[in-house]
Parts: sequence; structure tokens; C-alpha cells
Amino acid sequence: MPKFQGEEDPDAYLSWVLKVDKIFRIHNFSEAKKVAMASLEFEGYANVWWEEVNKKRAKEDLEPIDTWEEMQEVMHTRFVPTHHKRDLFNKLTQLKQSFKSVEEYYKEMHMTMMSANVDEREEQTMAQFLNGLNIPVKRIVEFFPYTNTVELLHQATRAERQVREDIASAKSKSFFAARNAMNASSSIKNTGALASKDPPKQARSAIKTTSFKPEQSTMSSKASTGSRTSIKTQAMEAKPMERELKMKKMELQRL
Repeated sequence: MPKFQGEEDPDAYLSWVLKVDKIFRIHNFSEAKKVAMASLEFEGYANVWWEEVNKKRAKEDLEPIDTWEEMQEVMHTRFVPTHHKRDLFNKLTQLKQSFKSVEEYYKEMHMTMMSANVDEREEQTMAQFLNGLNIPVKRIVEFFPYTNTVELLHQATRAERQVREDIASAKSKSFFAARNAMNASSSIKNTGALASKDPPKQARSAIKTTSFKPEQSTMSSKASTGSRTSIKTQAMEAKPMERELKMKKMELQRL
């Protein structure tokens, strides 16, 4: 038997009742024994509260609680606020799949309906579940056949797998496209760097020719300047010799 602490959480009480009720359906206990066995599992505040209830009823000359159904009514009044059912209906109408899986979304919806004791036609339940699915899943499910809520759940799970595969495929394509773009960009940069370090042969020959021409012009100018200087020097050296020859001729003529 599960323990009950008397928590303020209504769902804790409803969950406890559900578990105890299952045990009682298996065993053929009398109603009085069901009440006794259930109360034995009270701890903390729940145990203090239960003792106070029994004392108050005895003081007011009321019959003791001797059926499981009556015990549930008294406990429900204490541990489940009157607005709880309304809150559950509000939660149910606003419930969406969001970041939950299809299975998690269905379980939450189903448990909320059970807690609120919702009794509706299956068509309404299917419409509620379908409208809360994420749009990509919902669009696929609308093309699948189903006749009840369980079949709708299975088709939605199938659609969810397809959506996940499509997303994974799109991410893979995007990754390879980005990597190819990076490789292409890197190749272009490397080609540009090589071109700047090692220019083509034509460019190198042009550079050599351009750098060589000024040397030729300089050497030729030096050579021409040197030749002009040599001729001038020879002419200056020849003039005294001519004068000596003239002087000798004049002396011979006098003799």
C-alpha cells in the first residue's frame, strides 16, 4: 500500500487514491477493512487530520466512516480544492505539444482528463489531441487514416519520426554546403597567395628586362664619355710635336 502524507498538491492525493483503488479491486476486502487499511498508510499531517475527523464525528454523535467511497469523499473535500477541476479544464483547453514528444504530450493530456474526470465523446478527444500537436506533425497526420484516439497517437508518433528525419537531413545538407563554401574560399585565398609569391614567367622576364635596360644605357653613356676624353687628350698631346717639326724645318731652310 502506498503512503499518503497529506500534501497540498491535489494530484498527489488523486494519484494515491488511484493506486489504492487498484489494490482494493484485486482483493475482496470488506468496506470496513478497506477504510482501516487505507488509514494505516497515513503519515504526518494526513494521520493527524484523520484522527481529528474521527474524534469530531464521535463528538457530534455521527456514524463513523465505514466505507471506502465515503472515505474518498471526505478526503477529496479536504485535499482537493473546489477550483481544481476548473483549473484542469483550463489546462486541458490550453495544452499543446510544444517541446514535448508526441508520447509525452498524449500522456499529459490523458492524465489531465482522468484527474478532471472528463467524460466526452472520442471524436472530441481526438480533436483536442490533434489541435495540440506541433504544426509540422499535424500537417502530416492529417493525411493518415485513423478511427480512434490510439490510432491517432500511433500516426502522430510516425509523423514525428518523419519530421525529425527531415530536420536531420536538412542540417546535414547545410553542414556540407557550408564546408564546401569554406574549402572554396580557402582555395581562392591560397591561389592568390601563391600568385603574389611566385609571379608568372612573363612578369619575371618583364621585370628582368626593365631592370637591365638602365644598366646598358649607363654603360654606353660612360663609354661615349670616355672616348671623347681620350680623343681630346691625344689632340692636346699632338700640338707640341707639330710645333717642334716646324721649328726644325725653319732651321734647315736657313742653312
